Amino acid sequence: MNTFRLFLAAMLVATGPAAQSIHAQCTGALNLNATLAASASADASVYMSIELQTVTVDLDWSGNGFGPYASDVLMYVYAPDGSCAVWGGWNVDADAACTDLGTDLGGLWPDDWNSGTAGNYTATIDVSAAYLVGTGDWTVSIVNAYATSSGANYDFNLTFDGPCAGDCPDPTACNYVAEEDQVNPLEEVCLYPEDLFGVGYDCDGVCLGDADGDGICDEADDCFGSLDECGVCEGTGTIGCTDDMACNYDAEADCDDGGCQYLDACGDCGGNGVSGCIDPQSCNFNENATCDDGSCTVNDECGVCGGDGYLGCNDAEACNYDEGASCDDGSCIYFDALGVCGGICLADEDEDGLCDACAQGDYYLDIATVMDHTEGELAGMTTYQVSLVCANPGDYLSSISGNASNPMSILSTSGSWFNSDLNTSWNASGLDAALVEDNPTLAYDSYLTIGASESGQVHPNSVPWTAPDPRDEFEPGVGMNIEASGTGTFYTLNLSNDDNHPAYAGDDNQVLVLQLTTEGDIYGTISCLIWPGGNTGNQFSLTLDFDSNSLCYDLDPCVGEIDECGVCAGLGAIYECGCTEIPEGDCDCDGNQVDALGVCGGACEADMDMDGVCDDAEILGCGDEAACNYDPLSTEDDGSCTFAAEFYDCAGVCLSDADGDGVCDELEVAGCTDPMSCNYDPAATEEDGSCTSPEEFLDCEGNCLNDVNDNGLCDETETAGCLDEMACNYNADATLDDASCEYPEANLDCDGECLNDADGDGVCDEDEVVGCMQLEACNWNELATDGDDSCEFPGDPCDDEDDTTINDVLTADCECAGEVDGLGDVQGLAWGVFPSPVRDVLNLQATDGGLPSDAEVHILSSTGQIIRTERLAGRTQLDVSDLASGIYFLSLRSPAMATTTRRFVVAGGE
Repeated sequence: MNTFRLFLAAMLVATGPAAQSIHAQCTGALNLNATLAASASADASVYMSIELQTVTVDLDWSGNGFGPYASDVLMYVYAPDGSCAVWGGWNVDADAACTDLGTDLGGLWPDDWNSGTAGNYTATIDVSAAYLVGTGDWTVSIVNAYATSSGANYDFNLTFDGPCAGDCPDPTACNYVAEEDQVNPLEEVCLYPEDLFGVGYDCDGVCLGDADGDGICDEADDCFGSLDECGVCEGTGTIGCTDDMACNYDAEADCDDGGCQYLDACGDCGGNGVSGCIDPQSCNFNENATCDDGSCTVNDECGVCGGDGYLGCNDAEACNYDEGASCDDGSCIYFDALGVCGGICLADEDEDGLCDACAQGDYYLDIATVMDHTEGELAGMTTYQVSLVCANPGDYLSSISGNASNPMSILSTSGSWFNSDLNTSWNASGLDAALVEDNPTLAYDSYLTIGASESGQVHPNSVPWTAPDPRDEFEPGVGMNIEASGTGTFYTLNLSNDDNHPAYAGDDNQVLVLQLTTEGDIYGTISCLIWPGGNTGNQFSLTLDFDSNSLCYDLDPCVGEIDECGVCAGLGAIYECGCTEIPEGDCDCDGNQVDALGVCGGACEADMDMDGVCDDAEILGCGDEAACNYDPLSTEDDGSCTFAAEFYDCAGVCLSDADGDGVCDELEVAGCTDPMSCNYDPAATEEDGSCTSPEEFLDCEGNCLNDVNDNGLCDETETAGCLDEMACNYNADATLDDASCEYPEANLDCDGECLNDADGDGVCDEDEVVGCMQLEACNWNELATDGDDSCEFPGDPCDDEDDTTINDVLTADCECAGEVDGLGDVQGLAWGVFPSPVRDVLNLQATDGGLPSDAEVHILSSTGQIIRTERLAGRTQLDVSDLASGIYFLSLRSPAMATTTRRFVVAGGE
């Protein structure tokens, strides 16, 4: 019996990424030879009409290239429907759409494949887990998956095995199986030449007729003769460009060859030049251009390539709007609240022409008027204080300075200011409180400072100024206007642990920098170095202006009108007495006061009990109307009142007794008066209809009168059924088990289906019997439901446990028999045959030297019958082209060696 039936097999050699087909039903073989660079691939295909179970891989590998291993190869198998499986590889990612049987770092290949040594490598891969099935071309693709490899040579022999679907009983079919070898005759598996190659071919793919010898079968040949260049049978036409608009137009051509060329943008025939601006400095530079088209241009002020726009204010709401401007330059200014273009007044709510609020930043100089002097030596002068207003209380003014770029200027319209002779310093260190008390004008001395305004505080130090020095104008004597173009600084130290240091802004967010007493208005510029939050790391400088004539220092004192009471935007005379409230203690605007009874201007002097009756008019008696001895004339209760008992009148009669039972309605006890009821109340005097009876089947406590299984459900309400959730007839509504439960058979569900059936063959996994399932095997197990690799066939090695025999194999009768060892010490020879499957020539090769020249070979059928005997006489090849497809054995005999046997497969023979 054949080990397996091969109805057609062929080998394919691929020397690149090409693909060809061979055809097999139960098994198929491929030879895929390719030289692959890193990440390169090659593929081939085999036609199979059954599902695929295993792929046996034999790799003859040279190991060429830099550092490759045999296991570097990444192998894909694609089923006819496009599904696929992949394994192997090193550092080239596999296609995630394929079932991964084991990839990367050698993947599924055996451990001995992880080697860079050239040689032969073999592996059998179980692909059944990928569930690849289908009839048609099965494609194999190999990839050199070593990403830095310099290349490698691969010579693969692959054998594809799957279960046989059946045997073709039609002698005219290409896959006909002889009647005596048929196990499962099945017409559906028969394949004919037209199935394999199309109409006009025989089973070997050879044309049945080709009259003109052009390699096209007559049945498919549209021309018996030769085609001219234009594809016309026996024509004389020539091919060329037939478009007269093309620069390579051929007026002699009869048909177009699709090769017409045209002038490119740069005027070159068939070129691919691009016309454009080739000046890299231009805004329309085209890096792909190969010739200039004269279009180079530049950006206008608005950044538009080739445009003519210019910058300006383009907001129509602005007072400096430029309707011709193409893009905005941020210069737009707007009318302020007083109608001034670019003005700084933020609001004039009452529209009286006086600014209510001025536009200021987070940091600015503010001017406060300390005193307008009207008498004494300062008469006609005004004392001003200039302070730095800060954004935060923790801000610190480190220094005040000036230089040639930002000169310090302190100016008065009068040109001078007052300096007291009693303060000999340019700062406020001489303003002693006791001295000021004796000499009041000292308080109005002009001085520079950083926060300090009296002698007891920390005063700023100074770095010498280059002339002119502004400090000189604050020494005793008349101070004159300062335009300090020199460079200098007066400063204070950051006392970070002293929040009261005068250089901190404090609660009012201000640091005093200047006091000036002068006859005129003041203005000027001061540069300030600020440490926000007292942090030196974020310091910044600001050059700030001040001007007492600026509207920011002369804001509208009253937004609105002053009412008749002198209140800005006030409500007028809102009190009873006009613009003032009634004096405390008075009850009217005439000076009257409230008497003891609360009467404005009344005469009652006392009402001790505050009952509204003046003490001298009180009448003693029972004043409670509910009392039995109530006196309606009394104004002062004397405690003599007496009362009836609750619910009774003063005569002891019930105030309410609707049922006339002598029990006051308020004292009635409502409840159930029926002794047979569950809620009978013996204390009840009035039936209230609340009597209750037990529910059906229950007592007054809600317990079942009958409950044989003590489950809290009365027997009369129980539902009988199966209570086991694991049972097939489990009744979720049942409360009483009636012993009717039914259960599935072992390993099955309630529908008779397997709980576990990984291979979907209808046999539960727990019932599967693993064993040999091939009928032709010697150890075929008729009980087996899952096939394994244990099958043994005639010709397979065995052990007959007879020490006098050698080369034990299974005979056609599946008996283990060997050859009598008559060679004594004669040594065996390691040899092999290839290729297998073979079509024409079988090669013999000894692995440890040559074959004996006197060796004799026997070719045996799969049943052990000797078909041919030959002497090698030094030959290493045998012609087997006359053998039919199937399994054979080659026995090698020689006086110098023990007889040994090798199996081989013939594919596609006669």
